[in-house]
Amino acid sequence: MLVPNRMLSRLQTEWLSGTLILIVSIAVSWTFAFDLCQLVFQCGCTHLWAGGAMHCNVHMANAKHCPWCNAGEAGYALLYLGIALPQAWLSFRPRAWMWPLRLMAALLAFPVFGILEAVALGLVTGYWR
Repeated sequence: MLVPNRMLSRLQTEWLSGTLILIVSIAVSWTFAFDLCQLVFQCGCTHLWAGGAMHCNVHMANAKHCPWCNAGEAGYALLYLGIALPQAWLSFRPRAWMWPLRLMAALLAFPVFGILEAVALGLVTGYWR
């Protein structure tokens, strides 16, 4: 079945806008991940451009270790996937939403899902005990 040019153009526009929204939201999340870590765990992490996890308590022998930074690369990838998947869904799926609304939702998914994951991980590991 052939797709009319107007429909193809609309599909291409939706795909392009969704892709750009996803790229922007993931870039913002990646840029501010250490800031969120510091906000939740008060562990010493700082802005990515100011050293990131360089001063995190995970590098101190006798301190409680930040659950995010202590998760290792595989654990961090899994945690980040828990943020990126909702961002991907919000970037593409709500087709009735105009792109600014999808962008705002995808950007807000970072603090919402990031804080939920961080608090759950902190509770499970006993970080605040």
